[in-house]
Amino acid sequence: TRPARRIKKRQPLSNHVVIFGWKNDIRTLIGDILRKSGSLTAEDIVIVNNVPELKIESLLMDKELKGIKYIRGDFTEEQTLQNANVRRAATALVLGENHESLDAELVDSRIFVCTLMIKTLNPRCHVCALVQTERYRNYLEAQNCDEVIYTEEYSRYILSTATNYIVMA
Repeated sequence: TRPARRIKKRQPLSNHVVIFGWKNDIRTLIGDILRKSGSLTAEDIVIVNNVPELKIESLLMDKELKGIKYIRGDFTEEQTLQNANVRRAATALVLGENHESLDAELVDSRIFVCTLMIKTLNPRCHVCALVQTERYRNYLEAQNCDEVIYTEEYSRYILSTATNYIVMA
């Protein structure tokens, strides 16, 4: 197989979206981002993570995502964020990893570290973090993360809202 495409150092990136981490439905997420944005293209998106090459190759070969950029690396390391040119990014989505071997606290702690580094390198970057634990939701809110999505709360909201649509026969 061919190696995954990576950003060339000389390629100037600015006003782009950086997605840190991996979720199994990331292809759908990126497709939704592109459909909902009138001006973004796949070339404006950078994905940063450490997933196995086969997973990322499948994504990079998708014709709808042609031009998307990929950086293999640990998103809790400053050099990896610099490689993604976070200093000039418009938006960062910090998703964390979707690995069975990592518990929610560890995943969220890595999201927290990444978010703090992004805000240090680029205070103007709009950061949205997806967390699984209330503890890290509170930490991120205290650090003025622009948007914090707490999955447990969101799931409860959706389930409780669904009861409003009961059809009475």
